[in-house]
Amino acid sequence: MKKAKFLLVRHGETQWNAQRKLQGHADIPLNLAGHKQASSLTPLFEKLPHTHVFSSDLKRARETAKYIADINGIPIQTDPRLRETFMGEAEGLTYEEVTQKFGEELVKNWRSAEPNTMDFGFPGGETKTQVVTRAKEALIDIANLTNGPTVISSHGGLIRLLITTSRPDLGRHIFVKNCTVYELEYDLSKNSWWSPLKNLNA
Repeated sequence: MKKAKFLLVRHGETQWNAQRKLQGHADIPLNLAGHKQASSLTPLFEKLPHTHVFSSDLKRARETAKYIADINGIPIQTDPRLRETFMGEAEGLTYEEVTQKFGEELVKNWRSAEPNTMDFGFPGGETKTQVVTRAKEALIDIANLTNGPTVISSHGGLIRLLITTSRPDLGRHIFVKNCTVYELEYDLSKNSWWSPLKNLNA
């Protein structure tokens, strides 16, 4: 029985994070605070065993991954399926602007972890189901290629969806802060997912 362990890392802060703008696929780099946050991951990953480093192909995730990859000289492999949700017409807007444009109910559904909101997406964007499907396809491919714990440098919305859909008993929303690290396990023989819901750098 083979189980794959993933260390899910949300990227450091960007200027759009600081401005409370929805980034989605917009390729925004880390700001100074984000680089400091990413650098602070070094002591943690010096202790956490890991054999591979994969990243979303967006700058903020790749720049965060580099701090981890440089510890042991591990090359970063990128996969666009690890990107944040594409948010369509909501991308680049602040939370306040999104609420004004689409209404409080739509924003509530987007933030919710409840199963009945999984087919929600902003106009022109991906649904949460589409995001989870592509992300899990990427992780399964990675699991079949690797033999040890794998770092995944990605995005808050995607990580939150992976955790909540892997733990249907959770029943509540998880907020994934910049540069927090969560574990996710995939059992290849059972095609099942599980997370201990432990923030490794809390």
